Amino acid sequence: MSSNESTARKSNRRVALAPFIETCPSVLTLGIRPCLDDYSEYERRLMREATRIFFPTPKYVDVFRACRIRTFPNPVTYRYQRSRILQLLLLDYAHVPHPRSRVYYGKRQKAKILEDFRLPVVVVQTRIGRTPEIIARHTHELAKLAGLQHAVIIREHIAWEKRIQLVCVQFECLGILRYPVGGRSQKPLEPVALDDPAFRQPVHLSKRLLRAAQLDDILIEWGEANGRWMVIGMGRPPAAWPTCSGKSNRFHYICDMIRTGFL
Repeated sequence: MSSNESTARKSNRRVALAPFIETCPSVLTLGIRPCLDDYSEYERRLMREATRIFFPTPKYVDVFRACRIRTFPNPVTYRYQRSRILQLLLLDYAHVPHPRSRVYYGKRQKAKILEDFRLPVVVVQTRIGRTPEIIARHTHELAKLAGLQHAVIIREHIAWEKRIQLVCVQFECLGILRYPVGGRSQKPLEPVALDDPAFRQPVHLSKRLLRAAQLDDILIEWGEANGRWMVIGMGRPPAAWPTCSGKSNRFHYICDMIRTGFL
């Protein structure tokens, strides 16, 4: 028996592609390659027989979904991490509180933005990786920002009194990070205790949303104004973040869940 075969047996057929948990002894990491033909026949067999494939990346996650092979994160999570339009549709459908927002497509629809919203507004680019949001205070700023791509999300401008990020894995909140008073700034986010009663509502509502939508690896951003918490957006969670007792690592946590049989 080769060393690779021995490792695969010990891992209970858990395979990873992206190298985020390559130090996890319960998982065999194969790495990311340009196409599936670049994996050996033995490696492709490991993928076909895997009980779960970890971090398959957006490139391969739907291939494994079509083959009915479970993944972590699951295909739904990847889609919502990458699409702000899908996020808005989900929040509307699930009746999760969020700022009034609307998607506009093309010049004809964008010409009607000021019929629906008053300036200032928040212009949210739909493409992940771009600056997620910019405040437009004047008509010419709105026209310029809305014209950067075919579809754009316009959101009402709210002066947030509190703004936090929740790091969530497998439908649980692992960390709360708070923006410094005064909104977003260059200062680092501040850790908050998970049992802080001031943030009980967004944590509770996040857990309900995560389970309902099956979002198993995601960051959710919340804002509070006039006593009401609202979801601002979602994204890919960080690898590590500060806590009140030190630093926490998401990949170490996932490895522990694999080792103990929760994943």
